[in-house]
Amino acid sequence: MFKKILALNILVVIIINTLFITSSAGNDYDIHSIIGDKTDCITQNGITYILDDFLNYAKIIDINLSDRVISLPEQIEHNKKVYPVKYMSLEEDSLRGFTTIKSKKTCEKLIFPKSLENSGWLKNWSKLKEIFIPENSESESIGAIYNCLNLEKLNIGKNIRYAPDIRNCPKLKLSISKDNKWLKLINNNIYSKNGKVLYKVVTDKTNFIVSNKVFKIDANAFEGCKKLKNVKFLSNHVKIGYRAFAKCTNLKSVILNDVKTIDTRAFYNCKKLSKITINNKKKAPYILKAFQNTKKGIKFVVKNKKVAKQLKKRLKNSGVKNAKILIGKKVFYKING
Repeated sequence: MFKKILALNILVVIIINTLFITSSAGNDYDIHSIIGDKTDCITQNGITYILDDFLNYAKIIDINLSDRVISLPEQIEHNKKVYPVKYMSLEEDSLRGFTTIKSKKTCEKLIFPKSLENSGWLKNWSKLKEIFIPENSESESIGAIYNCLNLEKLNIGKNIRYAPDIRNCPKLKLSISKDNKWLKLINNNIYSKNGKVLYKVVTDKTNFIVSNKVFKIDANAFEGCKKLKNVKFLSNHVKIGYRAFAKCTNLKSVILNDVKTIDTRAFYNCKKLSKITINNKKKAPYILKAFQNTKKGIKFVVKNKKVAKQLKKRLKNSGVKNAKILIGKKVFYKING
């Protein structure tokens, strides 16, 4: 009986997936089958929205305007009902084949409404020079901004408490409201207000020195910094977060003054990483699967035998391949992976 029920469930899943793939391939689908019965999908003035009647909000999923300056509305009206524009989900729906986002090829200035709570991703907006966010914006986060090669200006308002994930925007010069209680800028990079957490490196450069005031490198902080080759930490008891240096494909050397933890995929896909100096005196850092898809033969240079012995154990299952642990220039352990 159990086998029959299991077989029936599998058959139902296969039929549903087949119908979805077939309809999507021909772009002949009913969007309500994706977004639900309590919603409507409408287009007004070149902008497409999903309207949620239950929670009473509008989400922007497509912008197809040729204007150089695009000002997104704070609210829209449909069937005599007003919906505040709270969310934007452009790239997410583009990946699913629902949208085209033609405006990313023409728009130079994008103005967010103060009602917008989350902007989702902005990716590959080739002409975009400025993102304007009102000072009194209700949003606590901006979202992610990737590969906007001409983006020059973005202000982080007083209510933004979460650092945006910014990658490969080489011309960008950030500004932060003086009334922001959570974030501050140092050399165009985003830190916590007290300077103890490095949230996001915006300015990609060859050499980076981490201040002695920083005790945490946040998740994805350096991710995708293609120019980065050498990093030196001056602070003690540092925690290196998830994917903190992921895809830093030219990173070669890291000097850690005293590190506590190195999180999962912290150095993922750092294919040129060859040397990590760990200056811990008493204990080796806790290491999760931090070195996946790195080059073979990384050298770990430590201070003493105690740390070397602990490090040998903690590097197991970390992703390293044919690594060596050295004290000075002498090899004490080899780790085959």
